[in-house]
Amino acid sequence: KDLANAALFYQRALQLDPKLASAWANLGAVYQSQGKDEESADAFQKAQALEPNNPTFKTLAQGAKSDIGYKAYQQAVALQQQGKAQEALPYFKKALANNDTAEIHAAYGVSLQSAGQLDGAIEQYQQALAKESGNADYNYYLGTAYHQKKDLTKAQMAYKKALSLKPGYAEAQQALASIDQQAASATLDKAIDAYNKKNYPMAFTLVNEALSQNNQDAMGHYYKGLILDAQKKPTLAAQSYREAIRFNPDFTDAYYALGVALDNAKDSTGARTAFEKFLSLSGTNEDDFVKYARERVKSAPR
Repeated sequence: KDLANAALFYQRALQLDPKLASAWANLGAVYQSQGKDEESADAFQKAQALEPNNPTFKTLAQGAKSDIGYKAYQQAVALQQQGKAQEALPYFKKALANNDTAEIHAAYGVSLQSAGQLDGAIEQYQQALAKESGNADYNYYLGTAYHQKKDLTKAQMAYKKALSLKPGYAEAQQALASIDQQAASATLDKAIDAYNKKNYPMAFTLVNEALSQNNQDAMGHYYKGLILDAQKKPTLAAQSYREAIRFNPDFTDAYYALGVALDNAKDSTGARTAFEKFLSLSGTNEDDFVKYARERVKSAPR
């Protein structure tokens, strides 16, 4: 176990004959015992290069390289868990240089994403999927990177792939719902803009599109009612206001709008009920809407 002298004599032997593969292999074993990982891997690789068909040398070289990669990976993960994503990146690179696996690519991608390097993260997730295309988690990670980049189409594709591989994947389901809500919100904003500009046909088309993306959006149903009211369709408008209230039972403005629409549709009893609910939700507010609602409640037949 005199490792220092063993290394010395192997080195002298190699000075005399640099092509002595067994000396390189034994020197690698000595370095490995001394904990000199880089030197050990280099010696094993030289032995393998000299005798490429020697299975022992090949196994030793691959094992030493894998060990270096695994240790670098452990260091990277430790730093990432400490919230030091940027500091972890060089260790991930070293890990991949020595041990090219899907797991390391994916973890590297997570660290890059944490460091705000979204394009790099996407590339690493894709590399991971190139090795393990059937991994639901890697597809989900890819989706989160695209989602963060606001590339919602690609994010949806990745989330749906994750769900197809792992039915009931809660995080992927939530992410898809979030995308639907984002898309619906953007479309609704366009519908509101068209409504404010009195372009009611366009507003109606857009609000229907928004509701097809998220039919439980109370605000979407409310604006659909306003658009229908503006087109002199109070009965249809009232239906939309009722939908808004169904999804948001405390939607004060929807009750007021429903009261007005039912008034216009000659449904005085229904209007009174809607205005009463509006007043009960308005508290101490005394604006013109409250005053009008009170007048309608008083004058409506019972």
